[in-house]
Amino acid sequence: ILWSEIQEFTSFYTVEAVKYPSTDDVEICATLSYVSTKLNSSSRTAIFLHEFMMSKSSWGETFIKDTLLREGYVCVAIDFRGHGCSVFSGDNTTLIHMPWQLREDFDATLDFLETVELERSNEIVVFGASMGACVATMVSSYENVIGGVAASAVQSISVNMAEGNFAPKGMYYLAGELDKSDGVLEIDFEKDAIALFNGTREPKKYEIKPDTRAHGVAILEGDSELINKAIDWVRDL
Repeated sequence: ILWSEIQEFTSFYTVEAVKYPSTDDVEICATLSYVSTKLNSSSRTAIFLHEFMMSKSSWGETFIKDTLLREGYVCVAIDFRGHGCSVFSGDNTTLIHMPWQLREDFDATLDFLETVELERSNEIVVFGASMGACVATMVSSYENVIGGVAASAVQSISVNMAEGNFAPKGMYYLAGELDKSDGVLEIDFEKDAIALFNGTREPKKYEIKPDTRAHGVAILEGDSELINKAIDWVRDL
């Protein structure tokens, strides 16, 4: 099935709406986007990971995907279980306490990509927001995930996703200076960004956006300078 989130770009790139299995009989919905004429053996794959109670479309406001598509990336945006069109029979709040299920959805995405017959390299970059930033941080431990951008990641959740292998690398951490949570977990996102930075292998970087409570993708929205920094970060990995 061919489908475009942004209709005016249908002549610019191909978008396929895809579904594939994860664990616990969950079916993951995602979009697979690419410009076939720009793909070659060095093309990377960028995977976009949304925040809690959002969906795969949430990264669209940054236009990062459009820039990467023009540069020959394959782009995948997924709906985690219980979000968007990925059905989940459980309670979404359990994902906070069992975040490894989200990692399993990411792993299912890697398995799906192995079945895709597009010319590309095995190098993957990740863009994650909040819950998705925790996944992005954890999976940067994987050999073929070379790094990415994590906006509002939480150290404890990121570590809790791992199965004894938490060694993130190549990550650019973003947080709002005034972004704090007093909900189920008490979180100071600035402190978590710095703590994750300290535990990440080079290359690594963090940036705290001053005087804002902005969270996740909202840290980047409307900030062309920061968006360009994020794009440049993955370009240089």
